[in-house]
Amino acid sequence: YLKDPDTGARHVGHYALSVIDDKSLAIAWCEQQEGWQIARGYREAKQQTPLAVVLGGDPLIGYAAGAPIPAGTDGLMVAGLLRSDGVDLVRGRTVELEVPADAEIVIEGYLDADEPAATSCAMATSFGHIRELGDLPVMRVTAVTRRARTAFARDAD
Repeated sequence: YLKDPDTGARHVGHYALSVIDDKSLAIAWCEQQEGWQIARGYREAKQQTPLAVVLGGDPLIGYAAGAPIPAGTDGLMVAGLLRSDGVDLVRGRTVELEVPADAEIVIEGYLDADEPAATSCAMATSFGHIRELGDLPVMRVTAVTRRARTAFARDAD
């Protein structure tokens, strides 16, 4: 999850991540992708790029994040339209972004405009291949949160 620094429009997308260490993730994106373009706006303004990585929750949000929708279209709005109900959001703890309230895990952080990219990283592709990528932006993790109780945990009570 990112927010465009100029328009304030929310961007939801699918991007591969690789763990560098316990506080850093490499993000695999390229110039043609909307997330990269939004981050470029922050870099040009010499600002940190706030990010949120969302794991679990409503599968329609995951579908909308990867769907071929026009740039600038809010993926959460698309998910809400598909489910005929809005998506409940909560504010991140360390970033000024809203994330789905039903997310299982949220990883918050930022890209630092002055920090060099990760020099190389092995990533698995969606086709199951491993490839070496270079010059990937590094997300510095500021918080990891999880839902306090899940449906499974309630059933176990």
